[in-house]
Amino acid sequence: MAIVCASLGAFAITRLRIRAPFFWFFLVFSGTIVPFQMYLIPLFQTYNNVGLYDTWLGMVLFYTAIAIPFSLFVMRGAFSTISREVLEAARLDGASAWQLFRFVALPLLRPIIVVTALFEFILCSQLFGAAQLLTNGGPGTATTDLSFLIYRIGISDAGRVSEAAAAG
Repeated sequence: MAIVCASLGAFAITRLRIRAPFFWFFLVFSGTIVPFQMYLIPLFQTYNNVGLYDTWLGMVLFYTAIAIPFSLFVMRGAFSTISREVLEAARLDGASAWQLFRFVALPLLRPIIVVTALFEFILCSQLFGAAQLLTNGGPGTATTDLSFLIYRIGISDAGRVSEAAAAG
């Protein structure tokens, strides 16, 4: 979902005539200036108030918002490598902006989209702590990595904190 949004945004920023394209790129990319750990607590409180805590929709929105800036950065660079002549030829043939995107630009950038998807998968798999915070720890121990599981067993088993600290 993030790659789709980012590729649409990158195409608009690089190939369509919009006002202040760099401003829109900087606005989206400025989300990477602050580490996401700094807004986890306000996000947790907002999710609690809105009712997105411990829901699939909440996780999809979080991971999409985290992934869009990097995807936009990569896709903006990729779309800028497509020559204007190719797009102008398609426009002369009667292609609309959507057809330029769908039938000309996307097939040319398929390898870059696959690599971006791979990088985003790696990024989202590293954000395990956010999933722990926003989903009440997941269903049982299904989403718990080994160090959290050892710590939880050590704490819940008659308060053996020292064993949990030694194991983690």
